[in-house]
Amino acid sequence: MPARPSPTRLLRIGTAAAAAGLVLVLGGCSSDPSTPRAPHTSAPAPSPTHTRPLLTVQQADQIVDRYQQVNTVANARQDATLLGTVEAGSTFELSRADYKQWSTFSAKEKKEYLEPWSYTQRTYYIPAQGKATWFMMRAHTTAQGKPSKNPSLAVFDNTDGKGFKLVFSVHGIEGKLPAALRGRDGLVTPVPATATSGSLAPRDVTASFEDLYATGGQQEGTRIDRTTPSAKTALKIYKERNKELGPKGGRTRYFAAKPTHPEVYALKAGDGVLALVPLAHTSELMVTNSGLQISPSKVEKLYGAKTGPIVTDVFHGQAAAYLPVRGNARVLGFTYSVVDAH
Repeated sequence: MPARPSPTRLLRIGTAAAAAGLVLVLGGCSSDPSTPRAPHTSAPAPSPTHTRPLLTVQQADQIVDRYQQVNTVANARQDATLLGTVEAGSTFELSRADYKQWSTFSAKEKKEYLEPWSYTQRTYYIPAQGKATWFMMRAHTTAQGKPSKNPSLAVFDNTDGKGFKLVFSVHGIEGKLPAALRGRDGLVTPVPATATSGSLAPRDVTASFEDLYATGGQQEGTRIDRTTPSAKTALKIYKERNKELGPKGGRTRYFAAKPTHPEVYALKAGDGVLALVPLAHTSELMVTNSGLQISPSKVEKLYGAKTGPIVTDVFHGQAAAYLPVRGNARVLGFTYSVVDAH
């Protein structure tokens, strides 16, 4: 679920703090391996007449099952070292941010974070051996026997040759998700991050989407479809950016940033490309009245932010996007988390 920047509180110098502001945090990842899964469709097992897949469906199932089991234990213990055995890259960064911010979660948020869930109705997008080190999964998240309304997209990568780890997970995909194109062997075709499809290459989606926050989409953002819920959310935040501190003399500015983990995962789908891309930006809250200061939120204080005229948050995230052969790229879902503040 997309998360808005954690609000700060505007204080007058020399006065007591105002009422506590709302802090939005991302939900956690836990699972119940005993939850039954619905039948899934995926790449076939290798045979003499087929190109050999990167792995079989059964092996992919085992990887996802193990992820769920380890994830559940790691979350219960807040054990980042254990979690690092099944997560890597951007996903692991966001999970560690959750652990760091745990003390700021409400009792309800903690309960929801630890509530058992599982990936069900799994469909695997598996490439051929030698074409990629990763596979993608389309699935629903099921908790208390109820599957999510919208699907998720996840990527497991074996970057170091020592085992597959979850590196991307975007929940709540909006709209119709284009089907991955499969060859006669049932395998999908990975697409280079630099290969243009329509208005953008997969690697360019990051800067284009972040431009919606920074300029309202007046620069790179002109190549993003603005009719999707994701784009509308980003544009609404840009439009209302100076309301966050109220009418007392403050403003907010957004700046695109470089993701710590720049990896992009893309494959042929529909008449274009389906991609999972990293996101990153900073938000700068600044007072414009010398008699005021900003008091950091609980989350911001964890990262060392101090009361003063400016508070800067660093947000990292992930997005799923569809790049049709014709027209602008459509962002289908995204999520962010604060990973630093000062």
